[in-house]
Amino acid sequence: ALMAKLKSPASVIEAGQITTTLAQHMTIDGSLADASVGELAWRFRAVLTGGINGSTLPVRSSQAGGRSVVVAVEPDASNMVSDFLQGTELASPAVRIQVLNGNGVGGAAGRMSERLEEAGFVVAAVGDASTKDYGTTTVLVPAGSTAGDVIVTQLGFGVVMFGDVDNDFDAVVIVGADAS
Repeated sequence: ALMAKLKSPASVIEAGQITTTLAQHMTIDGSLADASVGELAWRFRAVLTGGINGSTLPVRSSQAGGRSVVVAVEPDASNMVSDFLQGTELASPAVRIQVLNGNGVGGAAGRMSERLEEAGFVVAAVGDASTKDYGTTTVLVPAGSTAGDVIVTQLGFGVVMFGDVDNDFDAVVIVGADAS
């Protein structure tokens, strides 16, 4: 019954209630920090959701009335919700990339942007990195993202690093000297 409940679409909304219910029947080592319990729960999700395809609604951070809010990226978000409600397979939204020139060679970010767009990525912004001494093209992605591996595989070079990425992007590609 628990598995059936967790597999229903409404369980996303009811996640807090499910967690509370599960917590009543579990004993957790008192020495675990709250963050550790959250991390364990996040990793355990694969056991409960095996065989279920998932997608992440495309969103970006914004400010409204002096508060930080999450705003759906349109029309991608509406299309995804529509597909979900119709029971059709969800198409993965295109990977949105920021490309930064990190090697100091004029036009390097523009050339990389064209290459990535030809490969099907969405280049949402182009600019300069804070330094121009990148020897290796570096793809920065949030922890747990596979977008970096996809980009590096497509390029045939570069390294993936995990870190903070602006919510408007799925990845930041910093063009290094190896791209010249």
